[in-house]
Amino acid sequence: MWEQKLFMALLCSNIALLCLDMMAWGLDGRQGPYLALINITGYVLYYVLQPVTTFCWVLYVDYQIYYAKNRLKQLYLPLSLPLIIITLISILTPWTGHIFQVDANNVYHRGPYFLLFVGVVYIYLFYAMLLVLWNRKRINREHFVSMLLFLLPPTAAGIVQSKFYGISLLWGAMTLSILMIYLNIQNRRLHTDYLTGIFNRSQCDRYLTGEIQNCASGNSFAGFLMDIDNFKKINDELGHATGDEALVTTAHIIRNSLRKRDFVARYGGDEFIAFLDLQTRVELERAKERICMAMEEFNANGNKPYKLHLSIGCDLYDPRSGMSQDQFIRHIDELMYEDKQRNKRDRSSD
Repeated sequence: MWEQKLFMALLCSNIALLCLDMMAWGLDGRQGPYLALINITGYVLYYVLQPVTTFCWVLYVDYQIYYAKNRLKQLYLPLSLPLIIITLISILTPWTGHIFQVDANNVYHRGPYFLLFVGVVYIYLFYAMLLVLWNRKRINREHFVSMLLFLLPPTAAGIVQSKFYGISLLWGAMTLSILMIYLNIQNRRLHTDYLTGIFNRSQCDRYLTGEIQNCASGNSFAGFLMDIDNFKKINDELGHATGDEALVTTAHIIRNSLRKRDFVARYGGDEFIAFLDLQTRVELERAKERICMAMEEFNANGNKPYKLHLSIGCDLYDPRSGMSQDQFIRHIDELMYEDKQRNKRDRSSD
C-alpha cells in the first residue's frame, strides 16, 4: 500500500538522519586513520538524505489528500528536480566545499551554499503545508490539524539551530512530527474503516470483548446492529460511487445521533454496529429513536437521489446471561432481521 510505503520511507530516512547526526557529532574533531574520510562520507549521506525526507513528506501529504498513485507518478519528476540538483551538489561537496567543509583537524564547517540547501529542505515543508491548507475541505479535521502542525517542530528547531551554531535539533524535532502523524493518522487507520472513517470490525471485536469483561462488575451496555434496507438497489440503479456515498452518509448520521463516547463501527458491507453505555430499556429506546429521527430528517430534506432506511436490532447485554461475544452479536442480528421483516410488511401495506 502506497500510504504505508511512503510513511516507512519518511520514517526510515529520518532514523538514518538521526544516526548520521550522532555519528557526525561523535567524530567531529577526532584524529585517527580514516576518521576524516568516514566523517566526510557521513556528512555527504547526511546532506543527501535531508531533502529526501522532506520530499517523502510532500508525497505522503499529496497521497493523503488525493489517494491517487497516477497523480504522484505525474508529479514525481517536477517535484524531485530541486532534490536532484541539491543531491548532486551534496555529492560533489567534498571536492567543491559548497555545502560543507571538513578541515585538516577533522572539524566540520558550513559552506557558502549551506543556506541554499536549507532553502530546498524548507521549500518542501512549506509546499506540503500550502497543499494541506489549499485542500483543507478534502481532509478529515483531525488529519488536517496533524498535517498542518507537522511543520512547527522542525521550523522551531531550525530557528534555534541557526541562532546557536553547534546545536543539532532539527531531526529530533522531525521525529516528534512523525510520531504525531503516526499517532493521529497511521495508527488510527489501523482501527478505522477506510471508506466511512468510523471504527472497523477488528476494533469492534476488541471493544466488545472489553465491554463483556467489564460487565463482571454488574454494569450493562447496549448493542445496536443496523443494516441499510434495499442498499443493493442503490448500487444497482445509481452506481457504486453513489452506494459508497450512501454508506458514508449513513455512518455520519449514526455517529452524530449518538454521544461522542459511544462506539460506532462499520461491521461489514452495509451493516453498522454501535455499543452504548446504557442501563435501562428506556434509554435504549431513546437512542434508537434518535437514530430513526435523524434518518427521517435526512430523507425529508430530499437532497440526494436516494432515501435511507435502517433495520435495527438492539438490546441490553445481561451480565447474568453469560452470553459470549458471538452469542450477543447473533442475538441482536436476529432482532435486526425481525425489524427488517416488519419494515417490509409496513412498506408493502403503504
